[in-house]
Amino acid sequence: RMPEDQKKIYFLCGESMKQITESPAVEKFSKLGYEILYMPEPVDEYCAQHIHEFDGIEPANIARESASITPSKAYKAKREGLTDLVPSHA
Repeated sequence: RMPEDQKKIYFLCGESMKQITESPAVEKFSKLGYEILYMPEPVDEYCAQHIHEFDGIEPANIARESASITPSKAYKAKREGLTDLVPSHA
């Protein structure tokens, strides 16, 4: 389900779904239009450390990703659609 321009499988491990969904990192990546894999089980974190690629795509823990991620094309298109609704002050 991830956008075509998403280059990594973003995931976040945590002690519970509540903890994961309330993470500021999840909010940031979701707002930018990225799909995130939630991993709330204790074994998930162990497994995530040993998976280096899946179907040719590298996994990336959003808790460790850099702050310089770029918005997805879907986010940009949605954003442009919203700016079309705002009247210009020409």
